[in-house]
Amino acid sequence: MFYPDKQLTISVREFFATGTETTSTTLRWAIMFLIHYPEWQKKLRENNDVEIGQNEPKMEHKVRLPLVEAFILEVQRQGNIVPFAFPHAPNEDFNFEGYLFPKGTFMFIALDSVTTDPKIFPEPSEFKPERFLDYSGRFEIIEGFSNWFIFSGRRMCLRSSLAKMELFLFLTRLLQKFEIKPGNPMNLPSLEGTLGITNIPESFNIVLVKRSRL
Repeated sequence: MFYPDKQLTISVREFFATGTETTSTTLRWAIMFLIHYPEWQKKLRENNDVEIGQNEPKMEHKVRLPLVEAFILEVQRQGNIVPFAFPHAPNEDFNFEGYLFPKGTFMFIALDSVTTDPKIFPEPSEFKPERFLDYSGRFEIIEGFSNWFIFSGRRMCLRSSLAKMELFLFLTRLLQKFEIKPGNPMNLPSLEGTLGITNIPESFNIVLVKRSRL
């Protein structure tokens, strides 16, 4: 397939700009939820210790670490990293529920209309990574929702595959090497983000306690 120079330039820019921002923001939210829910930090670490020990995390380990994948997806759901997704435009006129959307109309989708829908996610305000696990503890996508939705739909961000790999590897390695504690246990940072192009958590301090080797 041939890509013109302009398209290649745009794609490379997207890799470095949008990809770096969303990945780093997701990791910040993940750390935030780890200090708010230490029981989940313990579950993830125990799962990692049993399945990979001190071996360097690799993508082939992902199937053996369903808790990590479920945790990341719940972080993305509750953190609502890109609240209005990236703009999309139809290639031709179409009607939806009585509304006409002319060809070329730019549209922004409010993702929280899905991520907080109680019909899809019972108790949507609760942080429950287990909602993405089946009865046997294996990772399971909820009907009506999947991780492509986080990346702006089926025509998703080009960097989504790399972003998902980075999130899995970075978070697994961090949990493998450190215990993560809040800087001030008596005053945890707010789970309310600052809304912009991305939804950013407030600045907060943590303490990383190096773990002894298994």
